[in-house]
Amino acid sequence: MYKTPKKLTFRRSDLSRAGWFAEETRFYRLWFELLKLSPSYELAKRYRTSKGKLKAADRARLPEDFDRVLAVYDDFGDLQTQLFRPWWLKTGIRLFGSRGAMPKTQLLMKASRGNGLIEEKLDSVSNYFKGFWLEANQPDVMLIAVPLNFTRQRAMREVKKLYDENIGKKFEPGPAKYMLATKHTHFQSIVDALAVLFVRAARPDFKLWQVGVEAKISDTYSKMFDSKASKRSAKYADEIRTLEILTSRKLKLAKYLVENAARGLFPSHNKPAHVVDFDPKEFNTIIRDRNKWTKSEHAKYQ
Repeated sequence: MYKTPKKLTFRRSDLSRAGWFAEETRFYRLWFELLKLSPSYELAKRYRTSKGKLKAADRARLPEDFDRVLAVYDDFGDLQTQLFRPWWLKTGIRLFGSRGAMPKTQLLMKASRGNGLIEEKLDSVSNYFKGFWLEANQPDVMLIAVPLNFTRQRAMREVKKLYDENIGKKFEPGPAKYMLATKHTHFQSIVDALAVLFVRAARPDFKLWQVGVEAKISDTYSKMFDSKASKRSAKYADEIRTLEILTSRKLKLAKYLVENAARGLFPSHNKPAHVVDFDPKEFNTIIRDRNKWTKSEHAKYQ
């Protein structure tokens, strides 16, 4: 697997750009990746690319809520030819972010006996309230004078006391166009489901238990076998059956996740009302083309 070039590595500063800001979460990246494996989303891409002139086989697969999928596609775009960081800076932050700036603690001025209050320093306070404070949607703030010749422990103790006495409501950013359905879903369970779907597409010839081995979904059972060399036998019938069950569950979860994501709902484990079947052979070709494109794109940043 090729390494992501440094220029394409997502960084914390990318969460606040050009009058937009978003909270830090790895779920945005998962949403981006899952959409690339959604059959409904792929149909939306083909529909837009062909200007509505789909092949008969694709037209027969269109879900009843296809308009909803098209709306998501129009917002997110063709992700098969997008790298996450450039896409985020251009598109993602406006979908997942809020208008304005993220509130932050900052130094407005310092004063000392030899360098006391002057108009320029007072202006820095005024400029803060005329500028950044408004951009950050006027959060509750507290101006305090902290003697810098105190010990750190004493200063922090007194600042904490003032903060506790004046603390306001928890900061809540303005509503984004796309918001997470929940923040309490176990992140690793989605990663595991995504891995199973990727392997299913990469190796459509694999049996279900082989997919589970390759995707490493079980610390116990996946390590017992080699996906290419191991053979099914009566000796390990129970272990392989357990691996099949675990893989099947993850595969079903992945299908639900990607189809819900294509409808603007993520993360959601619920069965969508309308589901387009996932064809491993179809996505084998899509992923191979995507990997080839990504490799060539990464080379431009080396």
